[in-house]
Parts: sequence; C-alpha cells; structure tokens
Amino acid sequence: MNNPSYVSYLLKQKGYWEMKRVMTFLFFVCITGPSYAQGWEKLNQSEPLTCDFRFNGQIRTGDLTGFLNDLESSGLFTPKVCLNSEGGSLAEVYNFLRLLEQSQSIAGIETKIESEASCLSSCAILFMFGKTFGANSPFPLREMERGARLGFHSPFIAPERSAGVDAAEAFRVALDVAKLLIDSSYRALTTEGPALPQELAAVVLGTPSDAMHFVDTIGELEIFGISTVSGDTPKLTLPNNRDEITVVAQRICASSHVMSNRQHFVKEGYAFSDLVQASADMATSETEMHHLKYVPAVASEPAHILAVLSGPYWVPGWYSAGAMLFCRVVIPVVEKGASLEVIDYRVGFGTPMFDLDSRLPNDEDVRGVRVKAGLIPIDTPFR
Repeated sequence: MNNPSYVSYLLKQKGYWEMKRVMTFLFFVCITGPSYAQGWEKLNQSEPLTCDFRFNGQIRTGDLTGFLNDLESSGLFTPKVCLNSEGGSLAEVYNFLRLLEQSQSIAGIETKIESEASCLSSCAILFMFGKTFGANSPFPLREMERGARLGFHSPFIAPERSAGVDAAEAFRVALDVAKLLIDSSYRALTTEGPALPQELAAVVLGTPSDAMHFVDTIGELEIFGISTVSGDTPKLTLPNNRDEITVVAQRICASSHVMSNRQHFVKEGYAFSDLVQASADMATSETEMHHLKYVPAVASEPAHILAVLSGPYWVPGWYSAGAMLFCRVVIPVVEKGASLEVIDYRVGFGTPMFDLDSRLPNDEDVRGVRVKAGLIPIDTPFR
C-alpha cells in the first residue's frame, strides 16, 4: 500500500489532503506496537489483569455498536476491554457510548491500554468512559500500562480533511461529543463525583485536529483519573539526610496544593505546563520547617517521617492573613541501610490557629487532599 506508484497516484488523483490522511494512517499503524488483527478478539484470561476482549485497528461504522450484543451476552457485569486503535469514526464511538448507557445487561465497560499499544483520537474518548462497580457503586476504571500511548485532539470537521463525510454531520457529531464530555465532567455519576475531569473537554477542544495531546506524565494521569497497573507506581528511596527529606516534603506540599486547587493556577483555560511551573515555583519558595522528625514504628503504625511546613500555602482566592495555611506530611518509610524506602505518603493543609513551633498538629488539624502525584515531580514521564 505504501509503494511509490500508489503514492504517486494519490498525489495526482486525490490531492494533498488525501495523501496526508493515508500517510498519517500508515504512521499510526507503524507506531501502535503489537500487530493484531483488525476488529474484536475474545481473550482467555490467564492472569487477573488480562482483558476479556480486545479491540484492534481503525474504528469504523458498526465496529462497536455491532459488537454490543456480544458484550452483553458475555455474562460479565462490566467487561474489561483492551484498546489498540489509532482512532476512526467519532460518530461510532458516540453511538456506542449512548447504547452502553441504555444497556440492561451490562453496566458499562472497563478500559485498558496495554504496553506498546496506542489509543488515539476517537479511541481515547472511548477509553475515558471506562468504569466499574465496587460495593454496588460505580467508579471510573481506565487503566494504562507503561509504554502505552493515549492521545487526544479535536474532531476533524473540515470537508477537505474528512473525505466522504458530510461537513454538517461531522459538525453535529462534534457538538454532541463536546456536550457529552461537558455533561460527564459536571454530573456526579460515580462515587468519585463526575465520571470525567473538567480538563478533558479543554484538552479535546483545545488541541488542533492535526495535532495530538499525549497524556504521558504522572501528573496528568492523576488529573485524568487514569490508574496504572500494580507495580508501575514510581518508587522513591531517600538518603537518610535532613536536606534531602526537606526537598521531598516541600515538593509534596507544593504539588499537592497546586494540583488540588489547579483551577487557580492556570493562566487561560487548562494547561498542564502552568501547573508544572506553579508546582516548581512553590517547591522552591521560602518555607519554614516547624517540625521534621523520624517516628519509629509502634504497634500497627509503621515508621514514618513527619514534616510540618508553612510559607507559600494560602487559601486560593483569599487576600488576607487569615488565608495562610500550613502543610503536614506523613511519609511511611522502611529503613534500608543508610537509606529510607518510601512506602506512601499522606498530606493535608490546615489553618495555624496555634503556635506551630510549640504544638505538633495531628490528623484532626488538617484537611487531607487526595492527590497522589507529588512524591516525584508531576511532569515525570510515565513510560
């Protein structure tokens, strides 16, 4: 298909945009990693994280909606689907998502992108609607392995870039999908709140149709509510050194504060680069360390580092001394010789209604944040 004579034919007969469309397709086929047959595969689960089904290749009309009966007859409440597609028909993805909402047999699909697979364009929209159930309640479940690629851009609606597609129909589908993204980022459809982050619509509509926004950092995985395969979470080993531990505590506080109040730290709409810069600036701002201590293990409580800092943390949008906050970080660790292996961490912010230097704030004094990106810089690539 990519021989010189066929390329010459396209240039002469079909024009530049047809040539670009085909070559773009060839490019994405080349980078999607594993070679699978086009369409659906039913998988035999050999381990817990294996998918029930896999969809491969370009999404064409009927590819998803035509397979709904098979998903419904699988006997699974939320079938897990691995996706490996460069994209395709946005209308097909939209129609499939609507049919999933109306299904009486399944409650949705869990989605996953395997290592070296790609899920781009309309496939990425489908991926973000992955969900499952726990304790009879729905919550998002979309998962990526290291080496997976997830990319978004705005819909192609220009006639010259959508051969054979009516421009009015393409525009209508684009509006329907935009409304679906916005509705799903506003309505509390899951136990975690909205099914989609507010940032998704901004990324999809704000990325030109001939470009691609790849979600490939630990910070954006956090923002987009994408889970990683067990064992893929970054680990950190610290020297048992006060200066090194202080840097980590400052980074955790700064990243957690910025990420949990991110609407206040972007300049115009959503831009991850704004959050990266704000986190870096705050982490290097002058802080005061009120407490930094190693607490040995006691009973069921593991050994941990406790840090209490103040300085650049304020209630966003407030302009008074009463808006000052302190940050309290607890970092469970395991001693490994002269180093400390970090198990996890928890962080919270509180209003200093007492002398921080004379009293050690406890869990009741802070409002915890659920953001978990910050142990290492939020722009660390997830590869």
